[in-house]
Amino acid sequence: MSRKKPAIEEIIENDVAALRESKRIKKDELAEIQKELRRYEAALKSLTGKASARKRKNKEENGGLS
Repeated sequence: MSRKKPAIEEIIENDVAALRESKRIKKDELAEIQKELRRYEAALKSLTGKASARKRKNKEENGGLS
């Protein structure tokens, strides 16, 4: 029995490490999706004319509305 205990603990530690890595990956993916969502929201506001005057002015000066 004593030989099985370390093996079980090692399996559990490996599973925990895999779950932590999976959680980190999902967290990174969520952060990327949130960034894209903010970009899309800003683009939508710009298209509907609800963007702040400063943002519209910058785009007009940079030729973004060509």
